Amino acid sequence: TNGTVALHRCEGAGLTLAGSLRNARAVAHAALAFARRRQGDVLIVCAGRGAEPALDDTLCAGVICQEALALAHEGELALADGAHIALTVADAAHDDDARQKVLELSGAARYTRSIGLGRDLDWCAVTNASDAVPCVVGHDSDLLMIERYAEPGQH
Repeated sequence: TNGTVALHRCEGAGLTLAGSLRNARAVAHAALAFARRRQGDVLIVCAGRGAEPALDDTLCAGVICQEALALAHEGELALADGAHIALTVADAAHDDDARQKVLELSGAARYTRSIGLGRDLDWCAVTNASDAVPCVVGHDSDLLMIERYAEPGQH
């Protein structure tokens, strides 16, 4: 999938997490904590569809940005233009019902419905339902090794 390709392209990053609407707050928390420990940046990578941006990815990135802003100290985050674009989309989709409507407009939703999995979209639109944060811990040609992320000192 495009998500797998995007995760492979992040090889070499200090930390690579997999985010979704369902774990947006948990991903934002983990990314900010890591960036604070390393005094580094957080980069949200949207997989897109082919070489094109994807509405569902942009919405998700915006919700993760919203969560990061809510968790950050004032003035701690400097947002790039892409983050502002994603935030604009997320601000327009202010609750689960509105996010569902935005997701319904996406190419991913059209494809998901076309293969008979339209009900999955309801599940995907729910925000912050999970605290699980998948973390890429290794790469091997076509495979990714994924574990649940735990901050140092946690098990």
